[in-house]
Amino acid sequence: MILVTPLFVVIGAFLARRKTVGEPWIAALLGAARETWLIALLGAISFSIWTFSVPFNGWQKLRLIEENSGAAALIAAVAGLLFSQLAQGLTTDVALKIKE
Repeated sequence: MILVTPLFVVIGAFLARRKTVGEPWIAALLGAARETWLIALLGAISFSIWTFSVPFNGWQKLRLIEENSGAAALIAAVAGLLFSQLAQGLTTDVALKIKE
């Protein structure tokens, strides 16, 4: 799913661009702005942080996380809070550049 999350963002941007600009599909896909790729990357990172807090996730198969599940959940929560601030700043900058 971590790999699929950015794919959803890119496909959504592709479909929106194709619908609004009316480009052929390959031009719309290749014309995806750097902002779209940034948001796709942020989505993948945030999804991977979120998965740490889901019970019985794939991360639990790692011995270090299995033995310290409480600490892993706490670290994931703090990482999520910090990452959300970083992502907020980056997406705000992107939105302001697009608006100009």
